[in-house]
Amino acid sequence: MTEPLIKPERGPRVKPPRAVTPAERSAITVYIRDSVPDKHKIATERALLKQVPRSVAIKTKCLACCNFDREEVKLCAVYTCPLNPYRPYQSAAAAEESDDAEQDE
Repeated sequence: MTEPLIKPERGPRVKPPRAVTPAERSAITVYIRDSVPDKHKIATERALLKQVPRSVAIKTKCLACCNFDREEVKLCAVYTCPLNPYRPYQSAAAAEESDDAEQDE
């Protein structure tokens, strides 16, 4: 008989924080306190400290740019932005655009 496979425990996806100076930490704290809605504070702080995967950091940056509105991220028209090809929520927007184009024909 074979032994049952035991899956190793998965570690957290959060990395240890990068080294920041007290001035940087203070600036991050003030930015988060004054500009970020409660719902996005943890993700924003982790993104600024480079503790999360790149995809989460991009999502957080796009949300911050669009005033934390997912619909605005989906409809973003800033094509000069270097993050535009990696923008989150765009597959649904692309599907809607193709549906609109088909209806126009």
